[in-house]
Amino acid sequence: MNKRTHSAFSHLSLPLQLLAGVAAWVALPVSAADLQTESQNFIRDCDIAYYEIEGKDAQIKAFEALRERAAKLEKQFPTRAEPPALLAWALIGQAGVQRNLSALALMTEAKDKLEAAIAIDPNVFAGAPYPSLGTLYTKMPTSPFSFGDKPKGIAYFQKGLQLDAKGIEPNFHYATFLADNNECSAALKYATVALKAAARKGREKADADLQVQATSLIARCKERVR
Repeated sequence: MNKRTHSAFSHLSLPLQLLAGVAAWVALPVSAADLQTESQNFIRDCDIAYYEIEGKDAQIKAFEALRERAAKLEKQFPTRAEPPALLAWALIGQAGVQRNLSALALMTEAKDKLEAAIAIDPNVFAGAPYPSLGTLYTKMPTSPFSFGDKPKGIAYFQKGLQLDAKGIEPNFHYATFLADNNECSAALKYATVALKAAARKGREKADADLQVQATSLIARCKERVR
């Protein structure tokens, strides 16, 4: 992911800001009524860690702090689906930064957490875990090396689209999968929907990045289907 496309200014103070926010959060446990707000703040902070914090080491530290934050939410709300999903996204973010063999273990844990979340509530975060699971199952190596399973991944993509047919995430990630498997005509359809998806409040940087990638994917697929 070309996340540096949107780094137009210095963010040297952001790691300290993010970690300071985590420290303040630890001192003030979240109430059940505030869990939705905390979930929104958590996703925002994941975006900050991935898109704005400069330096691999600083990013990893930020994601480790986010993982700890989500783990505390899991303990506080063991019957809620949001905390394991949040933890999964922090794990995926860290794995995306590390890009080494240890990232495989992070991805495996993320898969387990996402499946735990949808087991509690199949509609948690309006189905956002499903495209994440689809990507994990279709990108990871198959057994005996890892848990990769293309048919299972496709089923997760389709479930995500069922719950959020016009959303940027399910359409973009399914389009990427289709393009990677030389199904460019179908990929164009979903990438176009992703490009036209409504903006998500608080997810401006993530949306901008996905739109750039969707535009590139559309251009690549059009070239292939000529």
